[in-house]
Amino acid sequence: DWLSATYYDLLVRNGNWQEAENVASDALKHKLIDAKQAARRQTMLLHSRALEARAAGNSDDALRFARKAAENDLDFSPAVVTAATLLTETGKQRRATGLIEKAWGKYPHPSLVAPYLEAAGAHDAMSRVRAMETLAATNRDHRESRIAAGEAALEAGLWGEARSKLQP
Repeated sequence: DWLSATYYDLLVRNGNWQEAENVASDALKHKLIDAKQAARRQTMLLHSRALEARAAGNSDDALRFARKAAENDLDFSPAVVTAATLLTETGKQRRATGLIEKAWGKYPHPSLVAPYLEAAGAHDAMSRVRAMETLAATNRDHRESRIAAGEAALEAGLWGEARSKLQP
């Protein structure tokens, strides 16, 4: 298993995504890693391929890889952020907000706030408050939901609302 892990790491460092994917599949098949580790590796590889495709100017492949990575593991917020950003850039704001809301409902992460606001078209303080209320509603009692909604309220000068969000 150490040889497989080392080979996988070398392939990833060199950007050889397809071969790294094959090594991860073989490691799972030979029970060197469990299904959860294999899924996480798959997600990271898809995300890396999305970033590489985006850098190369291939937005269709970038979006395809990013969406697969995000759907694979909503807990991996970089993949969700990349997918949402690409969806927003291609005019699919509703899908971007839906993806982030789905991810936030399971695994809230502060890195999801900015792409959500962008996809929601929340460019002034009050629209950001409304957008954060919508996002926070998907996981109302989570600490990150309270912080995101509270910060938006602070920015809008809604001191009482900010206090009620941030107090707990």
